[in-house]
Amino acid sequence: MTSTPAISVVIPHYNAAESLEQTLDSVLAQSQPAQEVIVVDDASPDLSQREAARKLCGSKGVTFLGQEVNSGPGVARNVGWDHAVANGARWVAFCDSDDTWHPSKLERQSELLEPGVSIVGCDMVTLNRREPFPVVDGSIRPVSITIDRLVRGNPFSTSSVILDASLPIRFTPGRNYCEDYEVWGRAVAAGKAAYLPEGLCARHKAAFGASGLSAQLKKMARGEYDTVRRFRRDRIFSPAQYAKAAACSSPSSWHAGSCCLGWASTGPSPDEGIRAAALAPGDGRLLRGSRVPVAAGLAVRPLRWHGCGGRILRPAGDRHAVVRGGPVRAA
Repeated sequence: MTSTPAISVVIPHYNAAESLEQTLDSVLAQSQPAQEVIVVDDASPDLSQREAARKLCGSKGVTFLGQEVNSGPGVARNVGWDHAVANGARWVAFCDSDDTWHPSKLERQSELLEPGVSIVGCDMVTLNRREPFPVVDGSIRPVSITIDRLVRGNPFSTSSVILDASLPIRFTPGRNYCEDYEVWGRAVAAGKAAYLPEGLCARHKAAFGASGLSAQLKKMARGEYDTVRRFRRDRIFSPAQYAKAAACSSPSSWHAGSCCLGWASTGPSPDEGIRAAALAPGDGRLLRGSRVPVAAGLAVRPLRWHGCGGRILRPAGDRHAVVRGGPVRAA
């Protein structure tokens, strides 16, 4: 880069004043400062939390925007995004109010911000509140993200993302689960997508199930499935890509204490045919008679299961296959 890009940072806030201070400190300590840092309070019901966040932002020179009606994190991000564009931002970065950034995050990712790039992401690590980031030496090279990669799920953590602020997309109002996956996918479809496999941002809780929205795992699954269907509706996914993605994101394949066991395909290689999701009780067994969801119209011939002893699945209606033999221990 020949000049410092104009990056604004958007942080949605909801009853999280205690963690917000550490988040802001990490964002404000960047080796390459942001043009503007914007906190959007999503009508936090605890007025003391809302007021504490407002005062904190005032003391640190951070823009604070308050919403009167709770509308979800996606709408809060949209409000901040629109504010950033109005103030001349060329790029918009997102950070959740309980996450933190490595001091060189914006500097490292700015190296990838060039004409034609629509989205840039990076690895996210899990740290306790006092644990330092791993050493970043700048030697790791970026990789490209394609639509085919989206078939396997969302590769971007929200707090890792920098978007082209001029993109004609926004978070869908009313969506609270996997709403970010939809935006990132549309951004990948709109231009070049780069990913830096370097731990430049951190969460301070388990990725799933600890608290917050991701604790609602079944709703997360439904949100992912809805996103996959939207990608097919808008022709971001081809029919074949949709079939692969839908097989693993169907809500019917999620239940408490489950684990994903492998792949199913119509040929001897895992890369042939389709993917199916097999979820079984927590002991990792795929039992005889287990119904495995697969994409509509594709369970029409035996499937070979990869990662579970190579067992054969036989057709069982339009959306399922049934395990022959077993029990089979997951590989």
